[in-house]
Amino acid sequence: KPALVFLLLVVTANWTSASPVRSARSPSRKVVDYKVQISETGTEYNETIEVDTEKQTELFKVPAHNDVDESNILHDFKTNMTMMLLPEKKICYLMPLSEEVPTPAKLESDLDQTEELDKDKTKIIDSKWTVDNEMADRSELSEELANFCPQYPIYQVKMMDDSLTVTRVETEGTQHRSRRHARSFPPIHPCNLCAGGKGTVTYWDKCWCSFRGGYWRIQKRVVSRICVTIRVGCRLQHYVYYVYCSQYVCERPTYRPRPYYGRNLPMA
Repeated sequence: KPALVFLLLVVTANWTSASPVRSARSPSRKVVDYKVQISETGTEYNETIEVDTEKQTELFKVPAHNDVDESNILHDFKTNMTMMLLPEKKICYLMPLSEEVPTPAKLESDLDQTEELDKDKTKIIDSKWTVDNEMADRSELSEELANFCPQYPIYQVKMMDDSLTVTRVETEGTQHRSRRHARSFPPIHPCNLCAGGKGTVTYWDKCWCSFRGGYWRIQKRVVSRICVTIRVGCRLQHYVYYVYCSQYVCERPTYRPRPYYGRNLPMA
């Protein structure tokens, strides 16, 4: 489950509701736009929100700020899926819709509130993700999701356990193992491979790393950081999504030499 962290960031917001606008494709359907001014750790930016109660979708547009990627985030409540479009990186991520996200009707009601926010109750919802595979058959998507990312590849992501950020896959002394043991190093899928990273480990790679007194491990690092702020009642919920890539690295243990004092030295 996503980790819940309180008050890790200083997040405040000024909420301004725009007049409801009606889509030209369906005059009877109400689409409400909101513009939100947010201050996050001293950086101010505008977040725009589009709520469609008929299609049961919510669209958030967040500009790049600090170390956060520019992103357009679409929540589709009919399929319980979320898609994130990153214009600068020209990719899209598809993931399950978080149960913490309020429904369009609830979100619209909360956005229209004029009560002052309780900033002491801001909640940060922090989650880690890794790419599972690239979506080849887009016919499985709803019309809203398919039209949201027509020109970029769509990567399905899955939630990652904190313990998987560093995974040791070989211990010291492996130079005595048989060549068949190389099968314990499955190749990293290109979709999940860090740019310029090593995706396979051969028998000779194992020998080289062991000769140096090291061991192979899977290293994961952040390639995308996405965030969005949502008003829920009188408090803010700040969602932070970290997407990780993977690569093999040969790591050498750090040895500490024994101090000389206290040793039994021979007498001259």
